[in-house]
Amino acid sequence: MSSSDLDIDLFTFVIFEIKSSLTSDGQRSEKFFRKDYHYLDGPKSFYKIHKTYENWIDAKNLCKLEGASLFYPENESETDAVIEFWNRTESHNNFDWIYVGISSRFAKNTFTTTEGRSIYDFQMQWAAWEPNNSTGFDDCTVFSKSRKTIYDDICTKTLPFICKKTLASLDWNERCSGPDNGFIYNDTLDKCYKFHGTPMSWRDAYAVCYHEQSYLAIADSQDEADFFTTFIEEGGTILEYSLAISDSYDEALWLGFQNIYGEGWITVKDTPVKVLGDDRKDTWLRRLNIRDCGYISKDGSLGLMYCTLARPFICELDTTSLNNRYV
Repeated sequence: MSSSDLDIDLFTFVIFEIKSSLTSDGQRSEKFFRKDYHYLDGPKSFYKIHKTYENWIDAKNLCKLEGASLFYPENESETDAVIEFWNRTESHNNFDWIYVGISSRFAKNTFTTTEGRSIYDFQMQWAAWEPNNSTGFDDCTVFSKSRKTIYDDICTKTLPFICKKTLASLDWNERCSGPDNGFIYNDTLDKCYKFHGTPMSWRDAYAVCYHEQSYLAIADSQDEADFFTTFIEEGGTILEYSLAISDSYDEALWLGFQNIYGEGWITVKDTPVKVLGDDRKDTWLRRLNIRDCGYISKDGSLGLMYCTLARPFICELDTTSLNNRYV
């Protein structure tokens, strides 16, 4: 073995050790995923019933944001366990149908799970004469609690749904005290951050952070603002605590402040934004809800732009929320 090979092996070992020290499966023994999920010992998985009505794609995506997947029954035993949990916790909500995580969206009459598994890999519980594609657009699936069977259906109707996380798939981010390994701890700021590179509107970015049990990041200090700019360009520059209408939106990240309802420029924690030059706000644009969401640019300055524009963003966790989220 050459010295270069030894250096590569040593480097790989160090990286592996660092990653291992930051993530673990330590919460598996505690049978804990999130406070809003319930563990069922039979199927050895965590479940959350969403009573809000969503279309199939939104239901799938919400489960994914929570670190889970859209539930589908894999066998009769799991079906019975989930129905018992459903009846016990939702007896006051008389809904019988939910979306399940099986579809043929990619190829007609070719049903797979949201993870890409074939339905022949488990005990599929189709109803009689299903799937029948009766509308010509039945590319998603629904489950009836009373009938304990699955039907093909359109993807655009809205229904409740259940999210599932298997115990075997649970990893734990030790530094950020949660199941999402996408969050990175910053020692200087004593907070955790997760960068989302897929551009979204400000409202959608806010929702993503919420479902990840975090919040849209706030620049509370010069150091934090400098850190944010490193996601845009290597080495942040000075934050100017001024608020100005800007037409320069290139290379901007959404941050957690806004004036959507004309209540003043406040953060997602309902605290005032640390700004100067407040008289520079354009009242007319504000009343029209135009350029009323906050961003940070690559030079570290704060600005405002249309909330409907799509931009990358950062979700944030502080040490207080870390201590309270999972206890």
